[in-house]
Amino acid sequence: MIYYVSKQLEAVELEFPIVTLDKVIEYFKDKQIIEVDTETEYCKWNGERLPDPYTSKALSLQLGDTENQFVIDLSTILDISSIKSLFEDSSKIKIFCNAFFDLRYFHHWKIKVKNIWDIFLVESCIHKGKNLPKGYRSLKGMSERYLGIDRDKTIRGQIHWRGLDSKVITYAAEDVAFMSLIREKQLEVINNLPVNIIKYVDLENRYVYDLSLMSYNGIYVSPEKWMQVNIANKAKLIQLREDMQNWIIENNLNKFIDFTLFGKEVSINWNSAKQVIPLLKELGVDVLVRDKDKGGNAMKESVDMKHLKKQTKISSFLPIYIEYKELEKEISTYGETFLKENINPVSRRIHSEFFQILETSRISSNNPNLQNIKSTDREGNTHGLRKAFIPQSSDKCLIDCDFSQQEPRVTADFCQDPVLLDFVLHGDADSHSFVASLISEKLLGTPIKCNKENNPMVESYGRKLRDIGKMINLGLDYGKTAFTLKDDLKCTVEAAQELLDFLKSRTPMKEEYFKKCRAFTKHHGYIISDNTLNCITYFDNFERYLELKNKVNKNKEERSEFYKIEGAIERFSQNNRIQNTGAIMSKTAHILINNAIEERGWEDRVKVVNMVHDECLVESDITIAEEFSKIMSECMVKAGTFYCHTIPMRADPCIADYWKH
Repeated sequence: MIYYVSKQLEAVELEFPIVTLDKVIEYFKDKQIIEVDTETEYCKWNGERLPDPYTSKALSLQLGDTENQFVIDLSTILDISSIKSLFEDSSKIKIFCNAFFDLRYFHHWKIKVKNIWDIFLVESCIHKGKNLPKGYRSLKGMSERYLGIDRDKTIRGQIHWRGLDSKVITYAAEDVAFMSLIREKQLEVINNLPVNIIKYVDLENRYVYDLSLMSYNGIYVSPEKWMQVNIANKAKLIQLREDMQNWIIENNLNKFIDFTLFGKEVSINWNSAKQVIPLLKELGVDVLVRDKDKGGNAMKESVDMKHLKKQTKISSFLPIYIEYKELEKEISTYGETFLKENINPVSRRIHSEFFQILETSRISSNNPNLQNIKSTDREGNTHGLRKAFIPQSSDKCLIDCDFSQQEPRVTADFCQDPVLLDFVLHGDADSHSFVASLISEKLLGTPIKCNKENNPMVESYGRKLRDIGKMINLGLDYGKTAFTLKDDLKCTVEAAQELLDFLKSRTPMKEEYFKKCRAFTKHHGYIISDNTLNCITYFDNFERYLELKNKVNKNKEERSEFYKIEGAIERFSQNNRIQNTGAIMSKTAHILINNAIEERGWEDRVKVVNMVHDECLVESDITIAEEFSKIMSECMVKAGTFYCHTIPMRADPCIADYWKH
């Protein structure tokens, strides 16, 4: 039965009984499960964003179960503090669908929702890695698939002008009538999976509270400092344009020069790839890249930055052009429009929207992407844009704490290779130098201990030893092969393979571990990403792989497709387990940090404002910054103990008046 909670007495013509919040409290007092949803206005200041509790009103709050549903009219019920205890009672399961959206309103109402089950997130956990159809994890999609109920969601777009009339109330009530039934079906599916993932499901259900709180907290950016960077970038862009033109004139590339009454002028439009490509070809630059749209071995001409960066030694012009294009992109992405589109007009902060479960278990950020702000400039200093992220008041500071060598430590813990273990536990160099040291005998004829100071030139490659180590280190654990390494090093496939084989021979237990990972995934079609929670990630194209593998007479195209998929499986089986464990560890650390804040009653003094993979950024009162930086480090180290049982994690905090890391 549907009940309407409102003080709008003229609503008596509605077909639903009107009750008070006391009725809601009485009904759910002894219930174990409460289904929860909200209806809100659209975003008032930027239609491209989700509605936010600072500027967009919540129209109704719905609580229910399969028997009864309560639709609370928030235009007349302005104080819902009396039902706060229902949400903060950890013995009651609160079921949401996409809780990230709704929880930001609960943070605004100062309600700490405990014991969450988000059917959207659980469905993501069950099918992680699979390319799901649009709407598969929606309430409508799950209602149809699990319950055979076809929900008409068209009225959702009418709420803003209809108000809470009978149809809207009915629609809103139905959203909290079926979720517990879906949860039961999800539990059945979980019980039939190859391993029990319920601990992983519990982690993600817990983490959505912390992630939504981080979004609600937001992060402050100084518009003045931001625009200073933008102005400097525009001046630099003009200079780079002049540098490119002067370079062409000084090198007498007359086919690209116009001779005018005012002297020599370069005729190239630097924003036109079609006009730039002939110049690059003239300089001997390879502009051919694979045409992903056509597939196969099809090639096309392109000014792809990743491809061009591999060729900077061909011409001194190329680094200037690359810097110009990257700066141009930075200006267009992070200019004045960025501030207008992303600074909330009420909080004056940026509230990014986060998606919680990628294939690697990492979170993603959008509107805007706060994980994509460059950390350093070309000189290796903190990037100017990061310096614009500052505390909102002078009595605050920022604490940045990140895991040191998180993924190499996870890898060492998993494979137990003694050489890698020794480096992680006792090494005094970075991982790039470590790899360079391992291959030094192959490249130099004698083994050396490489570091940034002791970094000799490898004449046969025309590069310094550590640079070669860096090229290999960044990709080897994620499936880099000789075919891709040869392009980086500008050598033959055979030479690249010899180098990789030599490196693998130096860490045999690591290579044996990766072989087992590859074999497991080829047999099962998934990986179990950590040793604690049993998170499963599926390889999406596994059925096609088996189909091709079992086909006796494959034609040329099928053989090519098979080896392409097999290579993808091998890369997936190596990198996914490492990245998943690192991401789950970071989520656990975030939870522990928020627990520490809550335990001390410091919610108004310390706020987590951003997470970037293995990095946690906090805004804190200056008076407790030293104390809390140590707490953050302890929480992150503790999180590591849950997933790495032989290798301790390190987490190094930094206190500053801007986003320093």
